Amino acid sequence: MPETRPRRVHIHLGLHKTASTHLQAAITRAEPELRAAGTAWLAPAPIRKGKTGILEAIDGTAAPGRARRWLGRLAQDCPLLVISEENIPGTMEDNFLGPSPGPYRSGAARLGALLGALDLKDVQLFLCLRHPADYYASCYRFHVMRNPFLPWKAYSRQVRLADLRWQPLVAALVALPRVAGITLWRYEDYPACGAQLLAALLGTGHPPVDLSGRLNESPDGMQIRDLYRAEGLRPDFRGPGFRPFGPLARLRADARHARELAVLARHPGVTLLDGPSRGT
Repeated sequence: MPETRPRRVHIHLGLHKTASTHLQAAITRAEPELRAAGTAWLAPAPIRKGKTGILEAIDGTAAPGRARRWLGRLAQDCPLLVISEENIPGTMEDNFLGPSPGPYRSGAARLGALLGALDLKDVQLFLCLRHPADYYASCYRFHVMRNPFLPWKAYSRQVRLADLRWQPLVAALVALPRVAGITLWRYEDYPACGAQLLAALLGTGHPPVDLSGRLNESPDGMQIRDLYRAEGLRPDFRGPGFRPFGPLARLRADARHARELAVLARHPGVTLLDGPSRGT
């Protein structure tokens, strides 16, 4: 990157289906004020349109110099650069339908490749974690409304709920040599923990960012049942809402997720924000 590189770089990695779009939209609305305060903000839209070369640098389809120059221009005269793109560690489709299904199996390798290509060091990461059962169901709802119809049991065939764990991903990310640390928060605590999150992501004393407004909604069980009926199929999930996991599977997932959060809270380099539902 040019000499105009920022002194600090923060990267928000999602995850998918954790209100990332809501957070990104709120920060984008405050972008002029953030810029005046010395914070350069890069939302997903220019990244996904291929303007920055960031995803191309990860995939090796473009020389990294393009992304370095783009970020250098964006961050000119700004001590802090904040990037938000949940596709950096991978896509939802890769998690469940890709050739190596599992929770962001290539996430750390992809981020490491990007940081190396852009010569970014001491990067602070930001990641929202959602209850695995709810994350799984939300990803399916997203998929089924935007892709050719696929029944739930076919979608969920390759990845067991018990294997949908966040601890290995977080540990691999924070172990990257160019990463200084990672800040985590629970989806269930957003936006109640918004003040803590924004102070960490944008710096203390940042311009106001309004996190009010409705979160994006996924199709409900009735809409998904309509899709099944259109295909001449009976739903292969519980109802009346979309509840693909039974009570016992849910209880076991609750226990695993709680244990994971407790372990991550003690992991070196990890900061877990305390939401109101968990206390302090």
